[in-house]
Amino acid sequence: MTLLWVGIGVMTLIAVVIVFWPLLKSRSERPVAEETEADRTAQNVAIFRERLVELEKELDAGTLTESAFVDLKTELEKNLLIDADESRPAAPVMRVGPSQLVTITLIALLVPTFSFGLYAYLGRADDVASKMAMDVWQQAPGRVIYL
Repeated sequence: MTLLWVGIGVMTLIAVVIVFWPLLKSRSERPVAEETEADRTAQNVAIFRERLVELEKELDAGTLTESAFVDLKTELEKNLLIDADESRPAAPVMRVGPSQLVTITLIALLVPTFSFGLYAYLGRADDVASKMAMDVWQQAPGRVIYL
């Protein structure tokens, strides 16, 4: 019977770790992701400016016509807008603050506690213990076993 409760406790602990792991991982990785996003945007803007300077040099050198320059500049601006739009997260990022973390922790502790209490009140733990005692008694009919 003790093995059953140890198994239930271990499985509950594994379930709590599975629930908390993404929350704790996202809290520790969020600043890195925001910095990476800012770096990517800065790189896109820098590439846009470099390419625009190249187009202006080609226009000044006479290798590019005015209409082609306007078309290429418009295309560069569209690409920059597309890159900036793709870099934004599609769904809002859920921020887990201290109060939400406390609430989740309480729920993670209370659900197994209430489950064990409800099982102790409504469950058939006594019947399981009786069945286990009967099995032991039937396996050794010549011996007297005291429970």
